[in-house]
Amino acid sequence: MNNMNITKLDVTFKNNNIFIKDFNNPWNNRDLWCSFLDINLIKSVCKDPKVILEFGSYDGADGIKYKYHFPNAEVYSIEASYESYKRIKPLEKYGLHVFNYAISNENKKKLFYPTYDEENNNIAPCGSIDKKYISTSKGNGVPPLKILKGVETDCITIKTFCTLQNIPYIDLIHIDVEGHCIEVLEGFGDIRPKLIYIEVRNDTHDLSKEVYTILTNLKYTLIQYKGSDQVWVDNT
Repeated sequence: MNNMNITKLDVTFKNNNIFIKDFNNPWNNRDLWCSFLDINLIKSVCKDPKVILEFGSYDGADGIKYKYHFPNAEVYSIEASYESYKRIKPLEKYGLHVFNYAISNENKKKLFYPTYDEENNNIAPCGSIDKKYISTSKGNGVPPLKILKGVETDCITIKTFCTLQNIPYIDLIHIDVEGHCIEVLEGFGDIRPKLIYIEVRNDTHDLSKEVYTILTNLKYTLIQYKGSDQVWVDNT
């Protein structure tokens, strides 16, 4: 792939916002939104990561963040919403590998429910296969997100995705799937990421106990719990 050198881009990081100068931004020119996962934590656990998977990517910011800090890594950004996928596909010019899948525990088509932000007139985050787990509240009297009609979407397991992409090992996997995290973990097969960053709860659900049981049984160790996210490391 003929990519631009992302480390030479004019990229500005501020809290969980990313601004890329000269990027034709399809999100009404707002900054991209990324997570708070500490880059130094990744470096301490993974040293020099070679493979990073992140999903649901939404606007691709986490993929850009990881590719910027680890330019030698293969970074895969996977997004279930086709409308969001179309908007992040151009980020491939910065070195990302962008795919339109919903990650689950089986390989089949399922309905994915996107969300829409009427206030900002754009596709919103928080879409999910599990409609009942979608968080729509924006608080402070702001109109809630609108859940759109379900769209038939290709689901794929992590194991199958890695087989198709010839990925033998994952350094970091970043999971943000609005209540579908149990199914994602069930689809790992024999894939054992070194570091797992996973959203386990929001205002519609709390799956922290279930995730804890699954990952401790797989001999992972919980090293950080911040807000709605957990960070786990494989110490085997």
